[in-house]
Amino acid sequence: MSEPIYLDYNATTPVHPKVAEEMIPYITKHFGNPSSSHHFGIQTKKAVTHSRIQVAQLLNCFPEEIIFTSGGTESNNYAIKGLIEEKLKHQSIVHCITSKIEHPSVMEVFKYLEQFYKDKVFVTYLNVNNEGLIDLEQLKQSLKKETILVSIMHSNNEVGTLQPIREIGKILFNFIKENNLNENSILFHTDAAQSIGKLLITMYKKQLYSTIGVNNNFNLDELKKKINEINPYLVCNFYEEDNDDSKIVPVHLMSIVSHKFYGPKGIGALFIRKNCGIQLSKQIHGASVHEKNFRSGTENVIELVGLGKACEVALLELPERINHMKECRDLLYKSIVEKLPKDFVKLNGHLENRLPNTLNISFYNIEANTLLDAIQDKIAASAGAACHSSPHEEEGVDEDSSKKIITVSQVLSEMKVPIEYAMGTIRFSTGSLLTINQVKEAANIIVENVTKLMPSNGDDEILNGEELSLLGEIKDIKLTSTTKGLGCGCKIRAQTLESVLKHLPKQPYNPNVLVGTETSDDCGVFKLSDELALCVTTDFFTPIVDSPKDFGAIACANALSDVYAQGGEPKIALNIVAFPVKRLPLKILELILLGAQEKANEANVQIIGGHSIEDNEAKFGMSVTGVVHPTKIWKNCGVKEGDVLLLTKPIGTGIITTALKKGMITSESDSGKKAIQWMSLLNKYASDVMHGKFRESKKPYEIHACTDVTGFGLLGHLKEMMTNEEQLIVEIDSSKVPLLDEVYELILSDIVPGGTINNINFVESITKYEDSCGNIVKTAICDAQTSGGLLFAIPQNEEESIMEDFKRQQISVWKIGMIKSKSGSNPYKIQVL
Repeated sequence: MSEPIYLDYNATTPVHPKVAEEMIPYITKHFGNPSSSHHFGIQTKKAVTHSRIQVAQLLNCFPEEIIFTSGGTESNNYAIKGLIEEKLKHQSIVHCITSKIEHPSVMEVFKYLEQFYKDKVFVTYLNVNNEGLIDLEQLKQSLKKETILVSIMHSNNEVGTLQPIREIGKILFNFIKENNLNENSILFHTDAAQSIGKLLITMYKKQLYSTIGVNNNFNLDELKKKINEINPYLVCNFYEEDNDDSKIVPVHLMSIVSHKFYGPKGIGALFIRKNCGIQLSKQIHGASVHEKNFRSGTENVIELVGLGKACEVALLELPERINHMKECRDLLYKSIVEKLPKDFVKLNGHLENRLPNTLNISFYNIEANTLLDAIQDKIAASAGAACHSSPHEEEGVDEDSSKKIITVSQVLSEMKVPIEYAMGTIRFSTGSLLTINQVKEAANIIVENVTKLMPSNGDDEILNGEELSLLGEIKDIKLTSTTKGLGCGCKIRAQTLESVLKHLPKQPYNPNVLVGTETSDDCGVFKLSDELALCVTTDFFTPIVDSPKDFGAIACANALSDVYAQGGEPKIALNIVAFPVKRLPLKILELILLGAQEKANEANVQIIGGHSIEDNEAKFGMSVTGVVHPTKIWKNCGVKEGDVLLLTKPIGTGIITTALKKGMITSESDSGKKAIQWMSLLNKYASDVMHGKFRESKKPYEIHACTDVTGFGLLGHLKEMMTNEEQLIVEIDSSKVPLLDEVYELILSDIVPGGTINNINFVESITKYEDSCGNIVKTAICDAQTSGGLLFAIPQNEEESIMEDFKRQQISVWKIGMIKSKSGSNPYKIQVL
């Protein structure tokens, strides 16, 4: 399969071949420490100096004004924290101004300083208009004599809007003049991470360099003229003019990051204007010989050589690069809007005053991540900024098991983009490696998939297994990419559900309801006679794996599991189907139903009907009815001191299936195959052992509590098991909890479902972890499972016998913990060793 078309250049860019070539000698040959005085150190010292000059040439500033950092985040932190902490050494109160749409590496710094230096640091956050431009009148009204810093990003990373830097500088100049303040009393910082290499920024009016790389006749005015003809907004002068009418406060501090313009990751710079008396409190302490004592640490020679070369190449290629990016961006937009209904697509940001490569558009009533999932094998794009759209963000954690969720970004919210558009917002960003043909192909793919997601008018043609000209072969369809969630990880958070259910009135008492809403059991039990009770449950979810048949089998096994966990025997089932008939061929639905039917046959369960609806996402599950003796019901509560806890399937399906969806592993890999096998395994076989069917006496084992481990994870279901046990505590030996292959490695790679993060929070208040239990262990044992094993408590005197029965039947089981008496006023109910 060919690689997707890359339309996410604002997230990062590939390293330019000339940049890579420049870096190689400093990987293979020139290894010296620049601080060393011998030959090897001198070679790398020269490289550091040359790179500093190359960065200065791009900005038309002086080399001594460039301080190398690890990237944009450090540059922003150093500019803001460094200045504020330095000022606080000499004054008791400082005031700063920023905007409400800054990058988190600016916004979070200000929030931290406000909290850490409470009553000392005060910050005003400026509003923006519907194009993303700051409110200049509010800026004027917000300035105070205590104001020491104004930090406004130059270009917005999401919508691309360019802020009016010179107008801001003029406002600052007038305020300083009117209040007879020192000319450098208010410093001006801008985050230019997205701007460098995409437009021309000059820090001084006078041309400082005539030779750039191999160009010995460089003319800055000619370069400005070329770019001005493309778009005058892309010529950005950050300096003070000579005449009084044009006097402004120039940009004093500017953040630069390499990987946004074809340089390596992990390197950046901070421009610090000279002769302005700027002092920054050091954030990294060490030897004073590095970076003019602004930043300690041995220079990252390899990467800063790359940064320098990226600056040189950008300056020499800038007009052509800008023109190409803009042409691709405009063609993409035109090709999309002309094929979709009027007013269905909304452009976000300023029409002209924006980055030449950035296209932020909203599709009416379409969920962005559903669209991104549908096109991810063909197009790489983003629903927001890649560096802050992780599912682990507090506002971005969902029951979605693997993906970023749809939350309206701060930027769109402040721009007052209507929710019906904002929810369908995607940022496409073009770059120098993109071709016109790729743009045309991408537009067709986007339009095709948006059309499939548009609300049905009832007259749409239904696709069948033979009509695959648009969809490709069934074997090529990645089922998990058609949905934003995975399996039981899609469950509504336990905390959220509890907050809703507690407000509902109690139902009238019915003596025949043996298990109802008073417990956290997933299966209700209704008594029909003294000898017979019904077990009733429902379960359904979005695709957990890519194979339709495997998905059907897993969904069936998962639904039947609730009855087995109750001590019952499932008898009949009804299918529950939601299916995108416009997006997927009906053959896929047929395979889902076939997988479920084969698994039901294995369980001796009769499927007697079902219900279906059309939806934008595939969902499948079952309503299952089983039988149980009224006096032999297993509940998920009732543990006793001394009980042994046993588990019948390994943990980690949430991690593994998230990795499958993200492409970190494949269904054909050993870990992928094993996860599918475990999820497809019926809990019937473990249940038969627990019922004593293989004991000589045929006597059932004494099960004090039982549940199946699903979306709330091992500890989440243990919490439910221990809810009413005030005098008992469950002790879990984490080393004995079985894990699927590769789970540890995937957690290290930050492949963690949102549902798992929710589970960690859900059990936090009642769980004590030993110091030796790190975050990896905590994450693993809280992983949101789908079709997990049975977790049950049994008297210690029956442990040996049941373990032997499991072994004889070649059914897996693990002893993972014990129920013990609490000591003293221990507030915890779960202890993890």
